[in-house]
Amino acid sequence: MKILCSAWRASPASVLTARHCLAREQLLAPAQDAVAPGALTFVPYAQATSVRFDPKQRRFGYVVSGEIARDGAVLPLSYPTSRPRIDEDLVLLSVEAADATRAVPDDTARPAVAVPPQSRQGSYMTVIGFQEFVYRAYLLSARLKEETLPTDEATVASGEWRKFVRVHRSPICRSLVSDRGSLRHFCQTFGRTSGAPLFTFDSTPGTRPATYLVGVQSRGLSGVEGTRANNEAVAVRQGVHPYLDKLLGGATP
Repeated sequence: MKILCSAWRASPASVLTARHCLAREQLLAPAQDAVAPGALTFVPYAQATSVRFDPKQRRFGYVVSGEIARDGAVLPLSYPTSRPRIDEDLVLLSVEAADATRAVPDDTARPAVAVPPQSRQGSYMTVIGFQEFVYRAYLLSARLKEETLPTDEATVASGEWRKFVRVHRSPICRSLVSDRGSLRHFCQTFGRTSGAPLFTFDSTPGTRPATYLVGVQSRGLSGVEGTRANNEAVAVRQGVHPYLDKLLGGATP
């Protein structure tokens, strides 16, 4: 088992992430057309301590059961045959609890999130995802102390993985250009931040505060902040995935 990417729970039964995370080499999968049931699992951040490892099934948390199509139908999950284009590097996954007795309840108190009607260029943003460089620093520290290096599986089972999730909302974290489905931005990403959601917030005086999902992280360079927009996300707006629009209620949080 290995930690692949970041993701965002769009609803109790769906998870949004980057399609390239499903690459065969990522999953160390055999030569077959479809992703085997149970090959992918999603572990929620907030309730990680209540979603435990099932040693019999070797499953954590929520098992991915398929891909949710634009019309809401759940289809068998297939491997991408090549690196997806930026505007196609998004997938909505259907998930179900590996152990129904430990299912995470829907958090009805969470802030409402909507898909914006159009691209929101120049906005300050927030990225929430697993940061590889923090994880590597942790492993390096363990090595220098001559401690046993934890595996990804042990890191997830213990809940230690939560230490490496970061909320990046510095003043430099903002969108620059949205073109052909690509949202270039300055936000800090590295390695397994792929699939992380990008949010922007609208608190215009006299209006109801709104939270918008504007992107899903796709690719970048080193993730070091600088003066160039060296990261790209899939630009999320109405119509990119109609069923996601339906889940999030269009543009009205």
